[in-house]
Amino acid sequence: GYPRFSKGVYFIGKALWSKGYRQLLNNLKEYRRKKGVNLEIDVYGSGPDSALIKEEAHREGMAWTFCGPVDHAAPAIHDYKVMINPSLSDVVCTTTA
Repeated sequence: GYPRFSKGVYFIGKALWSKGYRQLLNNLKEYRRKKGVNLEIDVYGSGPDSALIKEEAHREGMAWTFCGPVDHAAPAIHDYKVMINPSLSDVVCTTTA
């Protein structure tokens, strides 16, 4: 058989609210409210809004692990089952899983 994925969910993107972080935060808060599950996500990226994003995720009690910047093709992300891309501004997703 094929090797199984060893990691769960990740999000990768420049740390700007406009890259989907606001949508991700709001959607996962709603998911937590409805399902009672605080979904654990590894977040990759850096940028001008990094500190604010981390602060708000912490304040909201989100189960996010901030992993810093990584290349889209880095082996570190090959073992994930799910890539989440909540951006409303990207016409085409340039990240591939």
